[in-house]
Amino acid sequence: MTEIGIHIGIPVSGWLYYKIEVVSVRGSLSKNLQILEWGNDMKTLASFLPILFLLVNCSESNEDGHWSLVRDQEDDITYYAIQFADENHGWIVGYQGTIMNTSNGGDSWQSQSSGLISNLWDISFVDKDMGWICGANGTLLKTENGGATWTTLLAGDTLDGIFVSVAFVDENFGWLSNNNGSILKTIDGGLSWELKKKHSSAGSRLAVFDALTQYHLHGRLYRTYDGGSNWDTVDVAYPDNYTGWVMHFPDKDHGFIPTMNGTGGMFITQYPVLMTDDAGQSWQESSYLETGGLRSVYFVDKNTGWVAGSNQVYSTKDGGEHWNLEFESSDFYAKDMHFVDEFHGWTVNYDGRVFKYTKN
Repeated sequence: MTEIGIHIGIPVSGWLYYKIEVVSVRGSLSKNLQILEWGNDMKTLASFLPILFLLVNCSESNEDGHWSLVRDQEDDITYYAIQFADENHGWIVGYQGTIMNTSNGGDSWQSQSSGLISNLWDISFVDKDMGWICGANGTLLKTENGGATWTTLLAGDTLDGIFVSVAFVDENFGWLSNNNGSILKTIDGGLSWELKKKHSSAGSRLAVFDALTQYHLHGRLYRTYDGGSNWDTVDVAYPDNYTGWVMHFPDKDHGFIPTMNGTGGMFITQYPVLMTDDAGQSWQESSYLETGGLRSVYFVDKNTGWVAGSNQVYSTKDGGEHWNLEFESSDFYAKDMHFVDEFHGWTVNYDGRVFKYTKN
């Protein structure tokens, strides 16, 4: 909410003064946006009042968007990922081979058959027809008709692992990571895969930009600019007691990592977002946000983005320099988040609740 306030006072000098300022308020957070007028002439103040109505209307037109529940908890499935190909066509996936699809922006959802009982972990669609889903037991599925039918693909010798992240840049070039530490690449839409890097353990989150450029987060940030033949590594400057598991890079330079509790037991109620504008060479901390932990992040460009976790969604319009508490609900526990532009976004809870963001 944006407020325009008039403050009138008498300082020690005895002169009457006024100050007109614009203040942005989000929950318990506020900041002064602009001082519109200082003065000590009450006639000037009176002449200024009529245009305040216009300023209020202008501020209302710039309000942040609205979050609403569009899918309630409908089953006992745990859900892991959400993605939309456009403002209408989207998917969520979870345990027991569950795939749910919407063609009206999330207002209604239908089940799609995976033909499997393996837990599904991640989604990547390049348009409303062609997409891939990965999961446990070496599961990799592909559709060319929006999920009406899914084909099971094989991925080399990794069938004993869990594919935790999948990302395609077009119908041919894509990447996979699994919980055994493998990073794999395909150049034929997933029909065959080549091992490009092997870590000692755990899965990695992927950021893919083109056929040659890929980053993945595995404690440190690993980068390739030649399709995986060569890699370099940069450290992530986690504060003491914090770690990060997810990231989002809207371009090759600007990246964001929401932090989580890295103590293994200490109770923490405030979490920063780590930010880079030089592809991970250096990192900055945001202000610490009141939440139970940040579990998802999405930026539509280097300035406009959201982070979410337990009960809250925070948004920024200036690349993370300032964050606003945009939405809060006791039913909210975001596992994953996706936006198609600054006007349309969605989150999925572990329990399958889907919340939708819209802005006129």
